[in-house]
Amino acid sequence: SDLRLCNSLDTKYKNACYSFRGTDFYIKSHGDIQSAFAHCKEVNPQYRNDCYYGIGEDIPSPSRPTETSAKLCAGALEVDSSAYEQCINGGVMFLIQMDRGKSNQAVVYCDSVEERYKNTCYASAGKYLGAWTTPDTTLAQLCSAFRSAEARTLCTQKRVDHE
Repeated sequence: SDLRLCNSLDTKYKNACYSFRGTDFYIKSHGDIQSAFAHCKEVNPQYRNDCYYGIGEDIPSPSRPTETSAKLCAGALEVDSSAYEQCINGGVMFLIQMDRGKSNQAVVYCDSVEERYKNTCYASAGKYLGAWTTPDTTLAQLCSAFRSAEARTLCTQKRVDHE
């Protein structure tokens, strides 16, 4: 099975391995997001969120509109809310990296996720934007692109459930 390698690794490598498995499941599914999430359900529950996160990381791409990426992640809701939250986290992280620490695409992405999960997205954006702060650029400045005061507040708290 695709999971044998991850299962055999030392514990300290398993999170990363299962995240890459999620990416691999998505690539091999040829865009069938439900199939990719179904494969993640076979992962040990302790590492399942890493797998969902990996799918989320791989959905955004320079050739796909950011809104479409967010909508694809919503397919995870057919699995469970945790799958969707981790997909959002992975997508936001990838977009911030692709945008070299700017929040523009993260704002578009968070605006496009399901309403009751927007706060997850804002908090996740803050965590990943936090890695891009410099003496000249504060997290508050990076988060200022979010439209609502609540979104900006959540963004500046730098909390997210996935590590």
